[in-house]
Amino acid sequence: MSKQAVILIVDDDPDERAGLKTLLELKDLKVLEAENAEQCLNLLENQHPDLLILDIMMERKNSGFELVYQLHKDPELKKIPIILLSNLPNLVSELNPEKEERYLPVVKFFAKPIAPELLYQEIERILGISLS
Repeated sequence: MSKQAVILIVDDDPDERAGLKTLLELKDLKVLEAENAEQCLNLLENQHPDLLILDIMMERKNSGFELVYQLHKDPELKKIPIILLSNLPNLVSELNPEKEERYLPVVKFFAKPIAPELLYQEIERILGISLS
């Protein structure tokens, strides 16, 4: 039996975290939560999630971007794949992580709200698992 995938949701909006947590738990994924960058970093001292789902705008407008760059500086933490979420659809359409990896070291960038099936497909692709 394979181990249960662990996903860390980092978002300052408790409703967004709760919604994502519900979607992920429906697929038997283990969910950790942090409401800001500081909580995320503290949690990562003892936890090793398989994936981060990260909001861009939290305590400050660019908190998510700042956290991504901070994680990317750490040799171990930079191995954790990151999905960025944003309430700004225009920003999502302008940024392409595949083309701008050295500027934006994340695997995917989605506008909120994200369609559950799209999220599930991306998790399957990133983690190489089946959520069926």
